[in-house]
Amino acid sequence: MNRDAGPPGYPKEKIELPPRYRGLPRLHPDAPFHLAVKCADACPQNAIDPERRRIDMGRCVFCGTCERVSEGRFVTFTKDFELAVAEKDH
Repeated sequence: MNRDAGPPGYPKEKIELPPRYRGLPRLHPDAPFHLAVKCADACPQNAIDPERRRIDMGRCVFCGTCERVSEGRFVTFTKDFELAVAEKDH
């Protein structure tokens, strides 16, 4: 059984997301360390740990500041709206 799959036929309809929608953030592990620090310094929620290169999803408010200051080189936001996680760190 595939635990990653939802119920059969889910979602029944394609979901149209707004162009500015910010879903699950994707970290780019090969980005220079200084970008991780820059993002952590700019994060209004202190959700980024530059040493571990992680985002605390319990603190992140999806403001997009990290994506802007790193010009998408450290983090980008996906359109993934299914955000259930087993751990808060991503």
